[in-house]
Amino acid sequence: MQSAINASQSFLPSNLPAPPTYSKTNPADAPVLTLAITSESMPLSQVEDMVDTRLAPKLSQLSGVGLVSISGGQKPAVRIQANPTALSRMG
Repeated sequence: MQSAINASQSFLPSNLPAPPTYSKTNPADAPVLTLAITSESMPLSQVEDMVDTRLAPKLSQLSGVGLVSISGGQKPAVRIQANPTALSRMG
Protein backbone atom coordinates (compact mmCIF):
# COMPACT_ATOMS: atom_id res chain seq x y z
CA MET A 1 0.00 0.00 0.00
CA GLN A 2 2.76 2.46 0.90
CA SER A 3 4.49 1.82 -2.44
CA ALA A 4 1.25 2.70 -4.28
CA ILE A 5 1.02 5.93 -2.30
CA ASN A 6 4.64 6.74 -3.11
CA ALA A 7 4.04 6.05 -6.81
CA SER A 8 1.11 8.51 -6.86
CA GLN A 9 3.11 11.44 -5.40
CA SER A 10 3.38 13.16 -8.78
CA PHE A 11 -0.44 13.31 -9.04
CA LEU A 12 -0.89 14.96 -5.63
CA PRO A 13 -0.82 18.72 -4.98
CA SER A 14 2.68 19.99 -4.30
CA ASN A 15 1.56 22.08 -1.33
CA LEU A 16 0.40 19.18 0.87
CA PRO A 17 1.50 19.83 4.47
CA ALA A 18 2.75 16.24 4.80
CA PRO A 19 2.95 13.35 2.37
CA PRO A 20 0.25 10.70 2.82
CA THR A 21 1.28 7.53 4.62
CA TYR A 22 -0.27 4.17 5.34
CA SER A 23 -0.42 2.50 8.74
CA LYS A 24 -2.19 -0.60 9.95
CA THR A 25 -4.37 -0.27 13.04
CA ASN A 26 -6.82 -2.52 14.78
CA PRO A 27 -9.97 -0.54 15.62
CA ALA A 28 -10.89 -3.20 18.20
CA ASP A 29 -7.86 -2.32 20.33
CA ALA A 30 -8.61 -0.60 23.61
CA PRO A 31 -7.51 3.04 23.86
CA VAL A 32 -4.18 3.61 25.54
CA LEU A 33 -4.99 7.23 26.37
CA THR A 34 -8.28 9.06 26.73
CA LEU A 35 -8.35 12.85 27.03
CA ALA A 36 -11.25 15.02 28.13
CA ILE A 37 -11.04 18.59 26.86
CA THR A 38 -13.20 21.35 28.35
CA SER A 39 -13.22 25.13 28.44
CA GLU A 40 -14.94 27.71 30.59
CA SER A 41 -14.32 30.46 28.03
CA MET A 42 -15.11 28.77 24.69
CA PRO A 43 -18.36 27.18 23.48
CA LEU A 44 -18.31 23.41 23.00
CA SER A 45 -18.44 23.73 19.20
CA GLN A 46 -15.24 25.83 19.22
CA VAL A 47 -13.48 23.41 21.57
CA GLU A 48 -14.39 20.53 19.28
CA ASP A 49 -13.19 22.45 16.23
CA MET A 50 -9.86 23.19 17.91
CA VAL A 51 -9.38 19.56 18.92
CA ASP A 52 -10.39 18.39 15.44
CA THR A 53 -8.15 20.81 13.50
CA ARG A 54 -5.15 21.26 15.83
CA LEU A 55 -4.80 18.62 18.51
CA ALA A 56 -5.88 15.44 16.71
CA PRO A 57 -3.63 16.00 13.66
CA LYS A 58 -0.61 16.63 15.92
CA LEU A 59 -1.33 13.53 18.02
CA SER A 60 -1.78 11.37 14.93
CA GLN A 61 1.67 12.41 13.65
CA LEU A 62 3.44 11.06 16.74
CA SER A 63 5.43 7.90 16.23
CA GLY A 64 3.55 4.85 17.48
CA VAL A 65 0.11 6.46 17.41
CA GLY A 66 -2.15 4.25 15.32
CA LEU A 67 -5.49 6.03 15.50
CA VAL A 68 -6.87 9.25 16.95
CA SER A 69 -10.63 9.43 17.27
CA ILE A 70 -12.81 12.21 18.61
CA SER A 71 -16.13 11.56 20.30
CA GLY A 72 -18.65 13.73 22.04
CA GLY A 73 -18.72 17.39 21.19
CA GLN A 74 -21.27 19.30 19.24
CA LYS A 75 -20.82 19.43 15.48
CA PRO A 76 -22.96 21.98 13.69
CA ALA A 77 -25.58 20.50 11.39
CA VAL A 78 -27.85 21.71 8.63
CA ARG A 79 -31.22 20.09 8.09
CA ILE A 80 -32.62 20.32 4.57
CA GLN A 81 -36.19 19.55 3.61
CA ALA A 82 -36.44 19.06 -0.14
CA ASN A 83 -39.63 19.38 -2.15
CA PRO A 84 -39.73 16.12 -4.17
CA THR A 85 -42.13 17.59 -6.76
CA ALA A 86 -39.90 20.59 -7.46
CA LEU A 87 -36.82 18.35 -7.60
CA SER A 88 -38.53 16.04 -10.05
CA ARG A 89 -39.44 18.96 -12.33
CA MET A 90 -35.78 20.02 -12.38
CA GLY A 91 -34.66 16.53 -13.37
